[in-house]
Amino acid sequence: MTDPAAGQLQRFSCLACRQRKVKCDRRDPCSHCIKASRECSFVVPVRGKRKSTKPVKEGLHARARRYEEMLKSYGAKIEPRGNGVSERGNDSSELSEPVSHTDFDMTDCDSVESSRQPRHLMPLRTDEKLRFTKEKDSSGYMDALPEANVIEDDTFPEYPVEDAIVDRGSNDESDTLLETGELPDSMSNGPNEPLANLHPPHHQLLKLCDTYADRVDPIMKVLHLSTFWTSLNDAIQQPEKVSKSLEALICAFYSITVHSLAEHECWSMLGEDKSILAKRYTRATLQALKAAKFMRTSSSMTLCAYFIYLMAVRSSHSTDAFYILSGVAVRLACKIGIHRDGISLGLSPFETQMRRRLWWSIMLTDLRMSSLIGAKPSMDLFSSDVRPPLNIPDEDFGPDTINMPPEAEKITPLTVELLRYEMVRFLELDFTRRSSAIAELNDAVETKFLRYCDPTNSLDTFVSIMARSGICMCRIKAGTHNIRQCVDRGIPVPQSERDTVFAAATKMLEYVKLTRQNTKLDKYMWQAGTSVLWHSLLWVLIEVKRRKVSPEVDRAWELIGSVLSFYPLMFQRNTTAVYAVLGKWTLEAWDTSHAARREAGVPKESTPDWVDALRRAREPTQGTSATKISASVQQPTPISKIDECDPFTFSDLLNFEYAPAEWDQWESLLAAEEVGSF
Repeated sequence: MTDPAAGQLQRFSCLACRQRKVKCDRRDPCSHCIKASRECSFVVPVRGKRKSTKPVKEGLHARARRYEEMLKSYGAKIEPRGNGVSERGNDSSELSEPVSHTDFDMTDCDSVESSRQPRHLMPLRTDEKLRFTKEKDSSGYMDALPEANVIEDDTFPEYPVEDAIVDRGSNDESDTLLETGELPDSMSNGPNEPLANLHPPHHQLLKLCDTYADRVDPIMKVLHLSTFWTSLNDAIQQPEKVSKSLEALICAFYSITVHSLAEHECWSMLGEDKSILAKRYTRATLQALKAAKFMRTSSSMTLCAYFIYLMAVRSSHSTDAFYILSGVAVRLACKIGIHRDGISLGLSPFETQMRRRLWWSIMLTDLRMSSLIGAKPSMDLFSSDVRPPLNIPDEDFGPDTINMPPEAEKITPLTVELLRYEMVRFLELDFTRRSSAIAELNDAVETKFLRYCDPTNSLDTFVSIMARSGICMCRIKAGTHNIRQCVDRGIPVPQSERDTVFAAATKMLEYVKLTRQNTKLDKYMWQAGTSVLWHSLLWVLIEVKRRKVSPEVDRAWELIGSVLSFYPLMFQRNTTAVYAVLGKWTLEAWDTSHAARREAGVPKESTPDWVDALRRAREPTQGTSATKISASVQQPTPISKIDECDPFTFSDLLNFEYAPAEWDQWESLLAAEEVGSF
């Protein structure tokens, strides 16, 4: 039966429903107005767009022609344009339309960069709905028109989108995300303190700048130091003119620099306790980020401040929480358009390089966190066309640079980031190709990085160790996969696979020992994780228990004792599950190896002190915690076991590789305690 009221439906929503942006049933009166007891009026919507008040900007093609003329004046040969891209009649379009890489080469270096294009990234699409807008230090990027800005009635669109930089409202509830992590309450509460009160004295500020350049910048290259120092000095001299974004960046700079210092360094350099300083600057960074409305930001500077903040307080969050917070950085970067290469968007060489640095730092961190918790990386990471940044020191280019210089043939503060990129390219390969690709990776690392290392320079030494240990990590991952494949298929594991993994894992322990013994490298270890180390140690323990007696086993035991001495938590009774289970496995492998030596008639040697200390900490006997193994290692305050998993429920060490559930349990334990960068 036909609804008698069907003929009474209006052609458009009532005025009240349109203003409230709710679905109207278009009856007269509508159900919403009846329920609210208000007058229901149907007024014809007014069509049309709001007039733009922004000044006319130079179009992309006009800018391209101007740059081509500039390049020709310097003697560059410009290839004639093809017919693949049509010219627009109006070159003063407000929006910068993306073009293909072949249409607009910002510098002569782009031909070199094309060979370094990430293989997994998607090319920039040229759909007409793609929009990139830029105004001062803010930018926005949309893949399509946002549905939130289009009403349900397709006939009368009331709110057409005029640009991609829009204010979603003044509600600050989303900015409380920083307070929902696992930070102490004292870090997110308290009155706002003016930035002018947070600046240290000039002599301390110089020390902080030197510290950042020495130990933070080589690990996390997201700032152009000379430009930032200028902005910092201007902010100190004229605090009333500091933008919210710059204020957040300065606070994040102070926070991460303090976090990179040791306790005694804070006292000698700044005259205060590290915990007090870290809490002060972390709280200030939180307040500055909230004031900059970071969850709705269109500023790459605010995003940079947020990322630096995350890296500063990473140890205050669980792995799961940090994974979520790093994902926020990825989404903000996509919203701003940093996942698109600056050359395609018509940006300056300087801004292009800085956006590349920030994108790859965020991307590599999120990939690392995805690997730790066993999740697939965000698909946003693979919708990017951003090339790796050029290996150029900060002093060789700046905001006024027109033509980028050639890449430096030496180790620079950007080398660590580029090295991590090379490792990621390897890990993206299929497991079936990884074994054959390791030789290629080794050659690439030798050619791009290791041949420039100066053993007298601490950064060069660190890069050398990091590169070689990265190769070992790749060998372990490939070998582990092959061994588990054999186990899953029920076929014997080839001895060659075991030898490969054992050699790589032993070499990894040697690199850890070398790094920890070199005090000049301590300044880079504040961001180093331990999951790769403990995974390597597990394989060494499996193999020394299997092989029992051999010169390789004796060498492995020397390395195990040396490495464990750098981790005092291993010798404490109340410790975390990772240390507890590693201690159990170490004693298990030692007892088997010692019994095999006795049966083989090998002369008895005295038990090392570290084995006795480990046994006292693990055996259920009365007494205090084990004594310190190395006088150079300071014992931290004992902590309670934080994991619910009982480490003594694992099966025999030799059966470990045949139990997939225990592998998963072991990796979960590592992820629960690890938020490292490497």
